[in-house]
Order: sequence, then structure tokens, then C-alpha cells
Amino acid sequence: MIVGLILGFILLGKGMESGYWNHRVLKEILPNGEDWYSVREVFYNADGSINGYTKEPVDISGENIDDLRKYVQWILNCLDKPILVDGEVEFVDRNE
Repeated sequence: MIVGLILGFILLGKGMESGYWNHRVLKEILPNGEDWYSVREVFYNADGSINGYTKEPVDISGENIDDLRKYVQWILNCLDKPILVDGEVEFVDRNE
């Protein structure tokens, strides 16, 4: 079992009644104008709209090597998805 996927993270966005999550690359623009990329856990509503994402990038940890292998594969898979840009992501709260 992969430890610490969601617990302990601060989410940007609002609460989620039901839906799913995955890893995505998030691009941020630093104060000096440079681009910075990180991997975040992104949370979706049941309809696929984005509900929020973790404030901090993910770390790679687990109880054993198989956990690490699985987690690294999830992260590699996110590199093939469109990049999210911080400040341009529209959060949708389907619980309102």
C-alpha cells in the first residue's frame, strides 16, 4: 500500500463529494519569470472537472520496492497528459 498519498496534504480548491484523482504536471511561473514544473495529485469531480490539487508536489515513498515501482509508473504516466498551469486552472465545486 502506498503511504501518504492524500493524508497530510493541503488541497487547493474545495471539498469533493465523489470523484477520482490522478497525478498531473503543474507548471508555475516563478517570481523571476522562470518556469517551474512539479507533479501534483489532482482531484476531479465525477464529471471530470477539476476540484483541486495538492499545494505541495508529491514525494515518492512507500512500504516496499513494489510500492515505489507503482508510484513511479503513475508519475511517468502523467507526463503524457496535458500540463496544468497554476493560476489558470478553473476549480469546480460540484457540492454547492
